[in-house]
Amino acid sequence: MVGEGSWIFDESFNAAKMLEYESKMDEFIGENPLDACCIYDTSVINKRMLLQISGLHPFIFDTDSFTPNYDYFKDTYGHVCESDECRQLYMGTATMASEMFRIRGFYTEDHCKNVSRLACAIARKMNEIRLAGELETAGMIHDIGMMTIFSEMIGKPGKLAWFESQLLHEHPLVGYELVKKVPFPRPIAKAILEHHERLDGSGYPLGLKGDEISIGGKILAVAEVVSAMSFYRIYRDDYGVEVALNEIEKEADRFYDSDVVGACLKCFEEGFEF
Repeated sequence: MVGEGSWIFDESFNAAKMLEYESKMDEFIGENPLDACCIYDTSVINKRMLLQISGLHPFIFDTDSFTPNYDYFKDTYGHVCESDECRQLYMGTATMASEMFRIRGFYTEDHCKNVSRLACAIARKMNEIRLAGELETAGMIHDIGMMTIFSEMIGKPGKLAWFESQLLHEHPLVGYELVKKVPFPRPIAKAILEHHERLDGSGYPLGLKGDEISIGGKILAVAEVVSAMSFYRIYRDDYGVEVALNEIEKEADRFYDSDVVGACLKCFEEGFEF
């Protein structure tokens, strides 16, 4: 919701103005990493309509940069089923979705299953018992947004091109959009959205900092990086569980929550293994 105004809300339709509007949109999108963009003149929109419009847009262009639109990422679900049967259905759905990664050959190891198991173990170690079950499901589908990315990118050696990095950085948001369509418990979608966020704000897709990241997102972030760094990737020379644990311990309080890191280290000390 940006810029100098939109004629969409004019009382009468004017084809010439509409073409001018579309031209401005094409120019703006060409200059920014966007798939689509809308411009509104907020001075002529009542507050109720503004809130409804705001809830449709994940980012807002403010002055010269994009910022997350928290109206878009707010809770939208009604009642969520908490019965054992529903939990089994959630996990079954997640397992089915994660199987797509194995079929497409995204990972040589059971990455999604590893993230699921480790995130669940960390949550239990932190006495987040209810969250443990939710993260078990979230871990299985945390990379569901990668289904929109070319498989050649996943195993590409060396540095990704700029546009490839942009696509990659969108996968938590794509995953969030997909998971929102299933009435999972809310922390599942939120953790998937945040699993590449970092405490110092250097993560993606929203650049959240510190306590802006949910505890589920913090746990899933640690579980994801430990699993990823424990196994061979064509674009990285060093790997292994020891390498991964040294990494999270070194970056505790900068990238990763120190309590989550401590719980993760204890899990491995007490015999957790992939």
